Order: sequence, then structure tokens, then C-alpha cells
Amino acid sequence: GKWTNILNEKTYDVKNGEWFDETYDNLTLPLLARENSIILRNPNAEHAEYDYTDSPDIHLYEFADGAKETTRVVDEKGKPAGHVTAERSGST
Repeated sequence: GKWTNILNEKTYDVKNGEWFDETYDNLTLPLLARENSIILRNPNAEHAEYDYTDSPDIHLYEFADGAKETTRVVDEKGKPAGHVTAERSGST
């Protein structure tokens, strides 16, 4: 499937369990999102635990035609606060 490094937007097209041989240091290790993923981020967050309902940026990764995905939105305590659904039809 298709994977995207969410830190630099580099994409990987992985077929049949293929491995990639790349070298990283501890600051450039990829953080990958699989195709059809919805990830909420807050560029102003100062730590990993924050209220995802407070002005989130919604990122969609490699949405395929016909894909429909939903992800939960949680508050800073991890309690459900809503959801985000994305659907792709054609080239939009």
C-alpha cells in the first residue's frame, strides 16, 4: 500500500512486504501514515496530550477513489468528543 511520512510528505509505495533501506538519525526517523488515513494535529500543541477539539488541522493521506473513512476526535483526557468522516469520489 501507500504510506506517507507525515513529517516531510515523502511517499512510499510498498508492494508485497517490500523493505526500504534508508539511514536516519533520531530527528529524521519517519512517522508514517497509511493510505486512506485521517490524522488530526494541532500545530500549536506543546506536548502530545492536548484537546483535539481545539482548532485541529485535519490531514488526509493518499485517499483512493471511493474511499470513506471515519476517525474519532477525543479531548485532552482521551474521552470521545466527536468524529471526522472523509469520502473521496473521483478526483475530488
